[in-house]
Amino acid sequence: MGEVEESWIELKVDPNNPPGRSTVMRAVRDWKGERCIDGDSAITVAGVRTKHECHLIKTGPSLGPR
Repeated sequence: MGEVEESWIELKVDPNNPPGRSTVMRAVRDWKGERCIDGDSAITVAGVRTKHECHLIKTGPSLGPR
């Protein structure tokens, strides 16, 4: 991932899903990602529409997890 050029990965997570949020937050921390409030959006899962948080991780040749 990101071996040749810089790119961004967008992660969306339901804040009411503690295991999912924990997984996303760990990836964001390990890869030095950031919260992107402007990217928050409502997503429908199993017929239920819920606002999801957006997080961004930048990848590239010199970037990676700590």
